[in-house]
Amino acid sequence: MPRLWKHFGTFMYAITGLVFQTLAVCSGSWLTVSHFHSGYRTCDLNDPERTRSSPSTSGSSCWTQSYKWVQVSSVGLWGVCFTSTYQPNDAFVPYCSDFVDDVVPAPWLTLLQTGLLLSPFLAALGLLFLTSVRLKRWREDFTVEWLAFKLLTVSGLCGVAACGAFVALMTPEFLSSYEPIFVYLGQDWALYLYTYGSLLHLWGSIGGATYTAAGKSLKIV
Repeated sequence: MPRLWKHFGTFMYAITGLVFQTLAVCSGSWLTVSHFHSGYRTCDLNDPERTRSSPSTSGSSCWTQSYKWVQVSSVGLWGVCFTSTYQPNDAFVPYCSDFVDDVVPAPWLTLLQTGLLLSPFLAALGLLFLTSVRLKRWREDFTVEWLAFKLLTVSGLCGVAACGAFVALMTPEFLSSYEPIFVYLGQDWALYLYTYGSLLHLWGSIGGATYTAAGKSLKIV
C-alpha cells in the first residue's frame, strides 16, 4: 500500500472536521435569542403565578398551554446580530455588534474564543505532520505518526469541551437585557457543525492509531 494512502480514512475525517470547524468559526449562527411575546396557561386558583403573563417558574403549579417566542438575535463566536424588529418601541434597525464593542465583554470570553480556535489549529498541525510523514522518511528517533494522532485527539477533546463551555457561559443575562425568565436560548446549526467536526477529529485519530498499532510500526531510518 502506498505510504500516502496508508491512513486515507484519517485524512478524510480530519479534513472534513477541519472544514466544518472553519465554517462554524466564521458563522454567526451558534445560538438564537428569543424573547417572550405572548401566551396563556392554566394555573391553580391559589397560585400567585396565575396572574402573570410570563413563562411559569420552577415550582409553580401553572402548566403551559401556548407560548409565543420572537427571535430577536443570533449569536456567533465574535458577536451578536440583532435581526428582529420586535422591540418595545418598535423603533429598531437590524445590526450586528462585536462582543468588544456594544456588547459588554466578560473576562472568560477571550479564553473561550481561544479554546474554540485552538481545536482547528491543532487539527491542521496534525494533518501537516501526517502528510509529511507520508511523503518522506524521517531520520529522528520518534514516530511522527504518533504525534499527529495525539494532536488530532487533543483537538477533538478541546473542541468538544469548548462547545460545552460556550453553551454554559452564554447565558440569558449576558446576551439580553431582558429578565432571564423572558429569554429563550436555542442552539443553532454552527454549534452542531463545530461539535461534529471535533468528533470527526477524535474518530479519525482513534481509527488511525488503532490501524498503526495493529500493523507494523513506522520504521525510522
